[in-house]
Amino acid sequence: MVTTAPGVRARASTSARAGPRVKSPVGWISVERDSNGVIHAEFESILQEPAGRRVGAASRSKVMPDRELQQVANAIQALFAGNARPAKSVPTPSGSPFHRKCWDACRSIPRGQTRTYAWLAEQAGSPKAIRAAGQAMRRNPLPIIIPCHRVVAASGVGGFAGAAEPECARVRLKQQLLELERA
Repeated sequence: MVTTAPGVRARASTSARAGPRVKSPVGWISVERDSNGVIHAEFESILQEPAGRRVGAASRSKVMPDRELQQVANAIQALFAGNARPAKSVPTPSGSPFHRKCWDACRSIPRGQTRTYAWLAEQAGSPKAIRAAGQAMRRNPLPIIIPCHRVVAASGVGGFAGAAEPECARVRLKQQLLELERA
C-alpha cells in the first residue's frame, strides 16, 4: 500500500510501476515509473486522447510503494497549493544534455510568468534551436514540477503535450494552468 498525503491517493492499476494520483484544480494527475525507471506525471485527461504523451501500457500494473513517486506526488500537490519548496527537491529527469538544460531553465520561470520558446533555447545555449526547445517541453516527463506550460510561443500560447490547435483539450489545459497561476 502506498502512503499518501491528503488529496493524494494511490490507484489500483495494472502496472508494477503505477503510483499515487493527485487531485488538482485541472483534474487527476497520475504519477508513474516507466519500464526504464523514469518517473512521469501524466494529466489523466490527456491520457484519454489518442495523441497524448502517454508512456505506454508497459507502465500500468498494481500499485507498489515507491518513495520517489510519493515525493513527486507530494511536490505536485504542494505546487498547486502555492508552495514551490518541495518541488525543488525533485531532481531533473534523465534526458539529452539539451533537454536537461531546457528543463532546468524552465524550472527557473517564476509562477505566474511565462517565457518564449526562443528564450528557452537561448537559456539552453542554442539560441537558434527554438523548435528543439519546444520538443524538449513536449518530452517533459514531469509537467507541473518542470512547468512547461509557462513556455509559450512568441505569437500566443503555443502548443501543449504535442497539440497546437487552440481548440484542443491539451492547449485548453495549458491555458487553465496559466490562468490558475495568475489568480
